[in-house]
Amino acid sequence: MRGPRLLRVLAAILTAAVLLAPAAGAEPPFRLPDYVTDNAAALSDRQLESVQQAVDQLYRDRRVRLWVVFVDSFAPQGAVTWAQQTRIASDLGDEDAILAVATGQRSYAFLVPSAAAGGSSTKVDDIRRDRIEPALREGDWAGAATAAATGLAGIGAGGVSAAGNGSGGGGGSVTGLLVFAGIGLLLIAGMVFWGRRRRRQRHEADVAAARTIDPTDPAALAAVPIDALDELSRSIVVEVDNAVRTSANELALAVE
Repeated sequence: MRGPRLLRVLAAILTAAVLLAPAAGAEPPFRLPDYVTDNAAALSDRQLESVQQAVDQLYRDRRVRLWVVFVDSFAPQGAVTWAQQTRIASDLGDEDAILAVATGQRSYAFLVPSAAAGGSSTKVDDIRRDRIEPALREGDWAGAATAAATGLAGIGAGGVSAAGNGSGGGGGSVTGLLVFAGIGLLLIAGMVFWGRRRRRQRHEADVAAARTIDPTDPAALAAVPIDALDELSRSIVVEVDNAVRTSANELALAVE
């Protein structure tokens, strides 16, 4: 009786040990020692150098730091949780992005703060979908890291394309439209200003011409624009009023 019971106890202990033990190759979050960390031996020396060059070029272009880390497994944590905790452990800031890849699980996380993404989460999603994931699907670890770096550099250049050169026409098209819109507004403002100036000059010329005609000549008065006659009549009223006031003052002085 004791033999079978002992075997059952040992089996239970072994099962619990298997379930509770961390997965083989799993690595907890840690402080990143360098911009490119390969703890999974996923890159050759040449590939490591290529990824480092892409990361350095991104910093030169946009002053954005990309941290790349390869491990065997994130278990028991999820990819995003593992990457977030590694960000915290590494004191990464708003200009720091991280690409964490578990080669054994074929799982990854690509975390890019808004400042590093140029304020565009949509473009970051494009980099994930069109650049990083196709490379990871093919087991091209170096290609995925390089794609992340060139994709982020492409955000600063005005767009992101799936072709791999990190450039695109979306941002450039928007900029071009804004430039054309600004030029159009300037042209409209210039036309409005010029039209008002021409009307003012024509009005002044009409008023000057009205002053020279005979006020008793109906035909001559009919040829003068109404607004010119209106201004001329107001100026005559003012002149008459001033003349009356002047005469009244002179009369008062004479009486005194």
